[in-house]
Amino acid sequence: MNIDDLTLGQIKQIQNLMGKKEESQGREDHGICIVILQRGWVYVGHKYQLGDRCWLEDASNIRQWGTTKGLGELAEGGPTSSTKLDQCYKPVLYHELAEINSIECEKSKWPNIK
Repeated sequence: MNIDDLTLGQIKQIQNLMGKKEESQGREDHGICIVILQRGWVYVGHKYQLGDRCWLEDASNIRQWGTTKGLGELAEGGPTSSTKLDQCYKPVLYHELAEINSIECEKSKWPNIK
């Protein structure tokens, strides 16, 4: 088989067999999530993914959790009076392998995130 002779249809079949999501299928919407990235960066925002590219829209860096029960408390109950959030004015972009963990949030507790 010569790779230069593959048709577009054959390439798409190979991508599907390898578990790659085709660009034409669109982005995955993960909802509002707290995302822990490498080097200790923790963000909250509306998470999307397209292939191995991920991004958070309406994101904030969680500088201080302000909880007694960890990030799960923030995900379930939203920010506390002691939580310190630093707003990001552009989407936070990252590769999927930079993500350590992602926690789905209760949408109604994060009204500033669309």
